[in-house]
Amino acid sequence: MTTKIVFGDVPGLYQNVRPFLSALSWNDVRNADTCAWLVAGCLESRICSIPAWVSGRISKAQFAQSREIQGRRFLENPKVDPFEIYAPPGNP
Repeated sequence: MTTKIVFGDVPGLYQNVRPFLSALSWNDVRNADTCAWLVAGCLESRICSIPAWVSGRISKAQFAQSREIQGRRFLENPKVDPFEIYAPPGNP
């Protein structure tokens, strides 16, 4: 069983967001990829809901629950340091 894309052009948004996120300092390129999917899903759904964010994600996962778990793992990952990624240059 697979899920269909509920919202608009999440893959298209992903393609536009990914280059900007790739330019940031990531400890693993897969984190940038996951973040780009979450940002694209958030922008498209316009709500604060991980299930809504991942509904349009293209993934090898066959069930929506698997994509949701991936999103939650990313958000809870202690190796992803938002301050390091988003801090303005020159801040200690």
